Amino acid sequence: MKMFRLFSFGLACLSLAGCATVSESEKSSAAETAGQGGVKSPEAAIPLSHTAVSTYLGGRDPIEGVNRSIFYCVDFFYYWLYRPVGYVYGSIVPRPAVNCINNFTDNLEFPRRFLGSLLQAKFTGGGIELLRFLSNSTIGIGGLFDPAWYWFGLPRQDEDFGQAFAAWGIGPGCVLQLHSSTNVRDAVGMIFDYAVDIKSYFYGGQAFTFLNRGLNIFGQYETARRSTFDSYQTLKDYQLLVRRIQLDDAFSHAPRKVAAGPVRQGRDEAGRERLPEYYSQGSPVDTLRSDWLRPGEDWWWVRLSFWNRNFARLAETGEVTPEADGKPVQYRFWLRENDPHAPLVVILPGVGGHNSAATAVALAELCHRAGMAAVTVSNPMNWEMVEAFPGTPPGYGPDDVKNLRKVLRQVVAALKQEKVATEEGKRPFAPSRVMALGYSQGGLNALLLAARDEREAARERLFDRYVAVNPPVDLLKALDRLDEAFRALDDRSREEAFGSMLEGAGRYLYTVRTPAQLEKDGVPVPRENDPGKARTVDQVPIDEAVARVLIGYSFRRSLEDMIVCMHHQSPVPGIRTPYQWGNRQALYDELSAWNFRRYSEEVLLPLHSARRGKPVTLADLNREAGLRAIAPTLRNNRAIRVLHSADDFLLDDADRNFLRETLGDRLTVFEHGGHLGNLYRDEVRQALVKALQESR
Repeated sequence: MKMFRLFSFGLACLSLAGCATVSESEKSSAAETAGQGGVKSPEAAIPLSHTAVSTYLGGRDPIEGVNRSIFYCVDFFYYWLYRPVGYVYGSIVPRPAVNCINNFTDNLEFPRRFLGSLLQAKFTGGGIELLRFLSNSTIGIGGLFDPAWYWFGLPRQDEDFGQAFAAWGIGPGCVLQLHSSTNVRDAVGMIFDYAVDIKSYFYGGQAFTFLNRGLNIFGQYETARRSTFDSYQTLKDYQLLVRRIQLDDAFSHAPRKVAAGPVRQGRDEAGRERLPEYYSQGSPVDTLRSDWLRPGEDWWWVRLSFWNRNFARLAETGEVTPEADGKPVQYRFWLRENDPHAPLVVILPGVGGHNSAATAVALAELCHRAGMAAVTVSNPMNWEMVEAFPGTPPGYGPDDVKNLRKVLRQVVAALKQEKVATEEGKRPFAPSRVMALGYSQGGLNALLLAARDEREAARERLFDRYVAVNPPVDLLKALDRLDEAFRALDDRSREEAFGSMLEGAGRYLYTVRTPAQLEKDGVPVPRENDPGKARTVDQVPIDEAVARVLIGYSFRRSLEDMIVCMHHQSPVPGIRTPYQWGNRQALYDELSAWNFRRYSEEVLLPLHSARRGKPVTLADLNREAGLRAIAPTLRNNRAIRVLHSADDFLLDDADRNFLRETLGDRLTVFEHGGHLGNLYRDEVRQALVKALQESR
């Protein structure tokens, strides 16, 4: 008890110090950010698009060096200690048993949620928790099952002492990245959470709970850790966002559906393919449905199991080093047993996408099920490619494709050294065809690769087929529209804009996340949901402005991660704040005023002007990097196929007319879908497979 009091007192003192630090640093940061963005108004009037979102969500990070050290120690623990133990445990206990144990341990945490509700005067929530505990402890066989939700519709109330302290007006203090805490206030609240948790009074109860719950989320953690340069910042931002959504009660438990209307099939009067029962909400909101395309899950065994057959889990990995002074580039591949001559599909992700991106892996799975081998590589604007080509800032199409081609040549050559198991023994992999499949900017890169292949001798050509899904025609125009998307709420006060963003994020996360992810963040899974599959509803329950902001923010985070990686290699022109391992908060604050256009003006223009010995304009670079620059290739190369949406907000009418006039019958246009927002539909996936398999 004495140690408990001393620890609580120390954290309380740290909280006060953190709050003081937050106050002063936020003022200076706000003034600086306002100056960078040309905004003269007070801090409250600084628009959302010029705000460091993580700072606004969680406050300052004055002990960032300590937090990063803790993070990497935890990461070491997860990867080298937890993972081996998890493999053994997860191979013995199947997922249904893991989920029942999770239900049991969650039921024992009833006092935390019950008291957390009452301390916030949420008496209805407290009553619901009491009823849940009684019904689950009896009908649910000690909490192994959740009849309170599945039978009686009583949702789990995700409340705790940290939220109660926030409701009392206690400030968050500084950011503090401990297990399941985001700041000093939550860390103190966590002590009380453990104190009222029944498991805390049984030896090993908390440790066993940690082991069991981690099995369902390790895959997502590992992907986030691998796919970004600054995994600390990425996971911190996500954790802060989820916590703010919890504090604001912004999770939506009931995404709205629309009444089924008449089924429209075939093509419309403009020749666009209709998707039966696809109820469009407009291009930006439809675009958010792109996350509904996910690789399949093995719901009998967890990811950390030797028996797990998840498609992502079955991937083999390799790496190549395209530049002597650069770092290796990793790729991920799936060959086909008993078919050493299966066609090979190289999948190219969109802006900043990693080779483990969910969309890329889902497309690889689609191709694999259709009888093809598949390999995924990272986008040229991903941190991994930035490190592989030091001194070559990405974002200029011809340079990107030149570097990408170096990588792909080595990847294809390496795959041809692989052995495929057949009934007659192992045989070298010798694909009958090699095809490029790109989506978004990856689609643009696939088409630019077609033009580059045409300039090579026949023996140097890489691909026999090029398929692009929703490629931008004019890259600068597309990036400008992404920048504009993040400014969709700038006409509102920052508080109102953030409130709308948080509410929209809560609703959006609910529509795309799996039950295991939802339960981790305290969101009940609806009774009719098919366990283990992404939540698929007819509509995403947010409005267009919020959808634009979420899209813009997603791409802005990719840009920030890329620039920080570049700044780590050598100072990036136009950035005043130096790169520091343990203090990057000021750097991220400065980057909050950057967007794709500013990156192009500050980084790409000076570089290419110096290379050419004369000033160049963005219009010059854009002309050379878009699809109009390779119009003859698009018009004459019969190996090219393009799938697009008629309402993709990254295109305008001139772009659509260009594609239609240039590609003719090699262009398939769907009536709705926004940007990649119809890829989850069977009709679109079947059209994509057909485009790859066509002989001509």
